[in-house]
Amino acid sequence: MDSKITFQKQNIPFEAEPNIAEPHVEISDDNVTLSFATKNSANDAELIFIETLMYRIGSPNDEGFYGFGSDPRIKNDTIYSRQNFPTLEFGNFYQVNGVDWKENLLGKGTQVLDEKYKEGEGFSHYVFFMKDGTFECVAKSWNVK
Repeated sequence: MDSKITFQKQNIPFEAEPNIAEPHVEISDDNVTLSFATKNSANDAELIFIETLMYRIGSPNDEGFYGFGSDPRIKNDTIYSRQNFPTLEFGNFYQVNGVDWKENLLGKGTQVLDEKYKEGEGFSHYVFFMKDGTFECVAKSWNVK
């Protein structure tokens, strides 16, 4: 991580439910569909990540994001925390710039779907912070499903 890490908030037409938004993933070929509860709808929202190279679901959850370092029982195996990035808003979906994701994503439990990342041009790094876990991936693009 030699360069400065920046986050570009992505616009989506819904908000993750702040009290129960646990991310779920379905894989179809090299596309990953992320579903989660939304704040103002009875239906789950779905984002599809197109030509996904790798993804993970894991820490931090909300406690790990806000309380990192304050309590040893709070898990956060990433750099994502309010302490490290005070302008990040928990619960939002971002494109991440300035991270060499070819080495791996920033947390444990990465699932590699395609070895194309070794050449990997034209891919973007995304992270979505939710109440009960963070979704992170590298993909060509994303859409609302």
